[in-house]
Amino acid sequence: VLPEFVKVFYRGFMLWREISFRPTWRLQVHRWKYLLGDGLLVLATNGFLVAAATGDKIVLGYHATKGTVGVYAQAYSLTLQTVFLLIPNLSAILFPTLSRMGKDPVRQTAALLRAIRLMAALTIPACMLQAVTSDPLVRLAVKPEWEGMIVLAQILCAGMWLRVLGWTALSLLQSQRRFRTQFVFAAVSSAGFFVAVWIGARAGQDVGVAAATAIFFLLCDPVILYVSIRPGGGRARDIVSACGIPIALSLVAAGAALGADRLI
Repeated sequence: VLPEFVKVFYRGFMLWREISFRPTWRLQVHRWKYLLGDGLLVLATNGFLVAAATGDKIVLGYHATKGTVGVYAQAYSLTLQTVFLLIPNLSAILFPTLSRMGKDPVRQTAALLRAIRLMAALTIPACMLQAVTSDPLVRLAVKPEWEGMIVLAQILCAGMWLRVLGWTALSLLQSQRRFRTQFVFAAVSSAGFFVAVWIGARAGQDVGVAAATAIFFLLCDPVILYVSIRPGGGRARDIVSACGIPIALSLVAAGAALGADRLI
């Protein structure tokens, strides 16, 4: 906790220094409307996203032991590393870039799709590589009692393929000030996610939750991207063209690697 607190404090200090921010004791009531309108929607949206991010562990805790939840949490954290190396940095660049395009949804959509093609070409093969190498790497790095995370990590890696779509879609929605759309989608998807992982937990405990999480991500992320690019003329086939080739090549490469491993 302490390193996170120091990081947030230091980052806030440097940003305030960069923009020459000077705090004031004046209430400035005339500006509260911005906090009570879009600000509350963004806050509620983030609340739903945080709930969904922890929902699978909470639900699994009702159906499995603490040890099982711990193994699942470690597997989930492992699969996030590859995606988090790329996506948060991209989102930090995309949002101000898309915002500068103002009220031109066509340009915004075109720029977003170009970024997605690039990120899909990086993240999808990386996730597939992680899924294929999870078995030997986990056995090499952890004690035998943690080897149960191998199957979970392999399943979850499949769900991380298209995470780039969901994250970048949120950047586009925010740049277009479509906070209500973002809020509605976050609320509905969070509720759907809890239902999916509950069913998965009842069916197969940790493996069932991993499978439900992966399937939900694979279905949900393309939907929110389609919703975000539609006003700018984006189509479903744009999403397919951006991700289809990386997925196909990754599957072929992974299949070849697994086949060679069996032959050897």
